[in-house]
Amino acid sequence: MKIYKLTLVVVALFLVGCGSDDDKKSTSDENEAKSVSEAKNNFKSLSALSNMNKGLSSLSQNAKMQKSSKSQTYPCSNGGTLSSSLSADETVINMVFNKCKHGNSYIDGEMVITENETTYTSKIVMNNLTVNDAGTDFFSKKFVVEDNSAEYWSTIDGDLKIGSKCFTGKFDFKTLEKMYDAQDNSDNIEKGKMVLNGATYTFNNPNVTIEAGSETKTISQAELEKEFESSTSCSQ
Repeated sequence: MKIYKLTLVVVALFLVGCGSDDDKKSTSDENEAKSVSEAKNNFKSLSALSNMNKGLSSLSQNAKMQKSSKSQTYPCSNGGTLSSSLSADETVINMVFNKCKHGNSYIDGEMVITENETTYTSKIVMNNLTVNDAGTDFFSKKFVVEDNSAEYWSTIDGDLKIGSKCFTGKFDFKTLEKMYDAQDNSDNIEKGKMVLNGATYTFNNPNVTIEAGSETKTISQAELEKEFESSTSCSQ
């Protein structure tokens, strides 16, 4: 799965996809999974996170290169600004996007990245962050991702709203037990526990037990609807 290894999260989404309205899937209005089937489909929201890992990495590295704790403001290529500051110990990068337009992307809001090389941990906090990229909308009032690159665990907490041709929905995440990546060359989670839209996922490689509504079912992690096969097709 490796979707939890998010040392740096991107500020642009690439869940572009195409297809007819019949291909589009959404969560219920109440934003809560009432069945295992819904819970499996909701898990696809994490593919948004797995695809957010390039743009911010470049921006944050540029901020570090400035070697300055003072706030600096840069113009975005097509309008708006990006303000960034680096803490004196170079462990915290604060980035504020003010209606920043870059190519086909629009970004507005705040992101704070903390990296601790001693403990091998990183933490990304998104505050009132709005992103639109090639017709895909992303919004989070508060979203926090933390991971440890030495112990291979991550946590995901907060709200996420996604809108695209192929997939739309509102999602609420809460990590109950740290999520550990499997070290068997699979994409599985070795162990961990999380809640997504009211459904509980308990991971025990290679399976996951899902509790949603009145249903409880143990399936292989391979059965989770994790992501679209490509950015040009709505197929899975």
